[in-house]
Amino acid sequence: MVRELAAYRAALDLARPYEALRAFKSRVVVAELQPDVVTIRCHIDDEEIVPREEMKLTASGKVSTKEMAAGKYWLLHQDHVCSAALRIARETFAVLPVHRVIVNIGASQLDTATGHPRDVVFLAASIERDAFGLINFAAIDPSDSFKNFWHRMKFKKASGFDAVEPITSDEQWVSTR
Repeated sequence: MVRELAAYRAALDLARPYEALRAFKSRVVVAELQPDVVTIRCHIDDEEIVPREEMKLTASGKVSTKEMAAGKYWLLHQDHVCSAALRIARETFAVLPVHRVIVNIGASQLDTATGHPRDVVFLAASIERDAFGLINFAAIDPSDSFKNFWHRMKFKKASGFDAVEPITSDEQWVSTR
């Protein structure tokens, strides 16, 4: 089967599979397109998409607001990022007949050495169609689901993500997950 990259691009242009992620303040770019692998970059423009405050209904029926505990906030943020990666993979597999989708997700973070923001990757994943197809999406925890894929993610419950190296399409995996 000959896979035409021009047809892949046309299919992506027509389907616009990543359009819904804009509502979550994310920009998605196809970085590399090969016959069996697509590499996607996603930049989260607003880290505050996950609220830092939580609301509760008091016994008297009033709404109270308080700052969310750091651990709870960062776990929700991690699930948001992992959900975005899963959504990107799902949308790509729905449009293209590729075997693997590489997703590198990041944002701008303050570089404390220069005092300027710099773009970093904090989730890099290589998602294979076969493993992806086995997931019961109705019953998973998004961040736990990445045990099924090759990935790089450094996450601390108290402070969030640390930068990781992006995954490229030419990397060869030589050990088990």
